Amino acid sequence: MRRMIKFAGVLLILELLAGMVIFAPVQAAIGSTITISPNAGPVQTTVTVSGTCVVGDTVTVSFDSTVVSTLPAATTTTWSTAFAIPPAVAGNHTISANSGAATATFNVTPRISLSRTTGTTGNFYRPEREARVL
Repeated sequence: MRRMIKFAGVLLILELLAGMVIFAPVQAAIGSTITISPNAGPVQTTVTVSGTCVVGDTVTVSFDSTVVSTLPAATTTTWSTAFAIPPAVAGNHTISANSGAATATFNVTPRISLSRTTGTTGNFYRPEREARVL
């Protein structure tokens, strides 16, 4: 009877250890979330990214596949950083943290800048010299 109780105790410990190994990565992925503000704007818009993570994680933030910020190992379960949107085409882009464990969508909007705002009759507007799409 004692051997059976010892054997059951050993099995219980092994089962608990196996459960910790199997579920630890899932808990880390579930703990990662991000929010962004604002969620749309032209290139060079400053975006604040905030999120949650597991204590001890190094947080890497990417815009599409370009790393834009790396934060040292977290001492709390929350973090925040800001970066300027790099050159990109208009449309939806992915901001991600921790290799895609958490993502959000940022919509890059076009911006046009004109250098000439007035003119007289007979003046020609040359967009190749005086207009830029930013």
